[in-house]
Order: sequence, then structure tokens, then C-alpha cells
Amino acid sequence: MHITASGMEETDNKIALEKAYELYSGTILRFIFFKVSDYAAAEDITAQAFVKLWQKMSRGEEIRNERALLYTIARGLVVDHYRKSQNKNMSLDQIPESMLPSGENLQEIAETKYQSEHILQAMSKLRDEDRDALNMYYIDELSIPEISAILNKSENATRVVIHRALKKLREYV
Repeated sequence: MHITASGMEETDNKIALEKAYELYSGTILRFIFFKVSDYAAAEDITAQAFVKLWQKMSRGEEIRNERALLYTIARGLVVDHYRKSQNKNMSLDQIPESMLPSGENLQEIAETKYQSEHILQAMSKLRDEDRDALNMYYIDELSIPEISAILNKSENATRVVIHRALKKLREYV
């Protein structure tokens, strides 16, 4: 989706914002949650990210890739959040049931939880940029061009970051 805010009326901006929220709020929330480990804080930061998107739209700024812009905004807001608090520990017990896979039996959920905790422990050893790149590529399924825009790197450099991060993660697992 491509939003050009210049020349849009306020109602058009609202419709565009609602569409962006519909498309991206879940992935932005998950991205933030895995960084702040607090669901309520993740919801607040997600809301702030969409407010900032609205402000840019209202000022008439051209937004070429709102998904990449939302991730960039979210990363900045997470940094601000950590300036205020230093809680970086995450437990899968803190994840709301609505974010867990549904329709699985208890044993599958337990196995998934064990594997996830093992992977999360390994990922916690990675640099923030490496962890972000892997999350965006494998979990949020962003494209290389989108990730490179968020990380402010070339596409080749982004591919290298993902490749090296995956290699490091395999060493830790």
C-alpha cells in the first residue's frame, strides 16, 4: 500500500490510517512485544507508533512504505521506552494467550514453548540489530528492501546481516 498524504482530505487520511492499522498493527505489536517483554507497554507503544504515522499523514508528508515507516517509528519508540526503564528479560509466560498458536494439543504447545524458550535464549545473545533483522525477516516476513529501509542499510548489507545473524544463532542453539 502506498499513501500520498499531500492533497488528501482528513477523511481520506483516516481511511488510510485505518487500513494501515488493519494491515500492520498485529505485526508491529508483536515486534514491539518481543523487544519490551510487557504486553501493556507494547500496546501503548504500538498506539504511539500509529499516532506518529497519523501526524505525518496530517502534515501532508509523502509516505512511500508505511510498513517500513511503522517499524522505524516502533524501533525509535522502543529505544525511548528503554531509556525510561531497563527491563529486558522476557518470559513466554508473559505472552497473552491471544498471541499463542491455537488449535494445538497441550503436548504440542509444551514442545513449542520449550523450543521457543531455547531459541529466545539464543537470540538474546545476538546484537539488537541482528535480532531485529531475523525477527523482521522470518517472523514478520518483511522483504529485504523493507528491512533495509528500516535498518537504513543497503539491500546487500541487509542480506549479510541476516545471513551472519542466522549463522550466529545456529551456533548458540
